[in-house]
Amino acid sequence: MDVDTAVREVDEAVAKEIGGEDEGFRESLRAALSTVEAAAGGDAVADLTRFVAGHVREEAERPAPRAVDERAAEIVREHGAELPENSYLRNV
Repeated sequence: MDVDTAVREVDEAVAKEIGGEDEGFRESLRAALSTVEAAAGGDAVADLTRFVAGHVREEAERPAPRAVDERAAEIVREHGAELPENSYLRNV
């Protein structure tokens, strides 16, 4: 899954379950997805998308950015990849 598709999927879940837009959330999500894609590829992006969209559908709220970042870092490791030294996700 690519980043644009992932963002659209999360946007659809948000529109259905919560409504409204949060550009700050979308930007932080896009940053996390892009970092995951660069480090571990499209399957890892799909995993992070499932986590975020699932949270939205189950809780009817956006997950905290810190929770998204923590899960993103875990997913990269689960896929046997490493985050670059300069990645902000290395410190979560």
